[in-house]
Amino acid sequence: MSPISRGPAPAPAARGRAPPPILRGPPPARAPAPPPILREPPPARAPAPPPILREPPPAQAPSSNPETHTEKPEERLHGFLRDIRVDAQYFQASLIETRKTKISDGKQEVTRLIDHNDGIFGRAQTRIMERLTSINRLMNENSELYDTDGDGVSHIGFLWYQISTGWSLLKKKDEQLNEYEIFGRIDELTQLLSELIYHSDLITIPNRVNQHLRTVRPGSPLDFREAFKDEMPKDESGVLQCSLKILQYIHAHPGSVWGVVDTENGLIFKVDPSRWRRLCSYIVIVAALVGGTYGICKGVPFLGSYLELENWSEFSDKDLLTACLFVIFGGIAHIGIDALKQIRTSGEHTFKVLEDLISWIHIKEGPILVGIFTLFLGVLIFVSLFEKIDWKAAFFVGYSIDSVIDLYFQRFTTSSSKYTDALLKSVKSPISIETT
Repeated sequence: MSPISRGPAPAPAARGRAPPPILRGPPPARAPAPPPILREPPPARAPAPPPILREPPPAQAPSSNPETHTEKPEERLHGFLRDIRVDAQYFQASLIETRKTKISDGKQEVTRLIDHNDGIFGRAQTRIMERLTSINRLMNENSELYDTDGDGVSHIGFLWYQISTGWSLLKKKDEQLNEYEIFGRIDELTQLLSELIYHSDLITIPNRVNQHLRTVRPGSPLDFREAFKDEMPKDESGVLQCSLKILQYIHAHPGSVWGVVDTENGLIFKVDPSRWRRLCSYIVIVAALVGGTYGICKGVPFLGSYLELENWSEFSDKDLLTACLFVIFGGIAHIGIDALKQIRTSGEHTFKVLEDLISWIHIKEGPILVGIFTLFLGVLIFVSLFEKIDWKAAFFVGYSIDSVIDLYFQRFTTSSSKYTDALLKSVKSPISIETT
């Protein structure tokens, strides 16, 4: 073959430009590399406002809302006033002990006791002024509390100003005054302290009365003087005056406590706060009257006829109904007349049955039910003693039911002893055996 035939040998050159190396130069997986660019702002960091929203804690947000706020300004006020009262009581008790010093002990002993009282006064002065400042701040934040008790707190502040001024003057003029003049100044301070304690108790005690009444059964009495003797002034005259004035205030404001006040005896009878419970008292009493009357009218004739008893009452239902009604009327008349006597003979602020009739029926539910049972017992006694129903006699049986029952029990005791003696004789007698 000639060399010309080998000249166009491009085939090998074409093999030298093989396309695979050219295509493999830029790897296809590396070309689209934007993920690092997209991940630069992390998605979790973008919505990062929660720390800003959490700066005001949720627990503090409702503090300005009085409906969700658990703290009551009245409770704080009462606590502050009780602290003031306690400090005043301690200072007053110390003055009373000083007042018991005899004149014969000499001026030096009196001066020593005054120096001792000055330390108690200094402590009371610091604490009372702190409490009065806290009360003023509390009332500035609560206009309703200020409107309700602001004048009472003002009285307390003014009285303490008089007490502190009087004590300071007594200390300055101690050497110039004799024993009689010093004791006179101490008596004045004691009276001012009693008045301060009274104004404090006037605000705090009604709420305390309700707390005590929660532990008492409806109708049971709360002894006011015994329950609150530790909150009264330390001098005897102050105790009597303070307790009486507070009882008179509660009696004049019956809505302040759940009870009826007997100012003369110092008692507060509990009234149940539940309207349904008070209504149940009236329902039970009426049901007892109706049920007892029906039971006597129907039960007495039925019992005698069914058992065929000898010498048993043979009154008709109408006669028995007349006896029941007029015995009940007599008992009601007795209660009404006693109430009128109480109103006419007692003072102005005593417990009046007619004025507190609705509450009185509720608080006397138990004794009234016992009285109803007694009246129906009187009806049975009346029926057993009389052969004819007389409505006048039945009325006075109810009016004097206690005396009638006492007399009947005496008669019953005498009769029962006779029957018992006869029974014992028959038991002791020998038994005769007949033989045929």
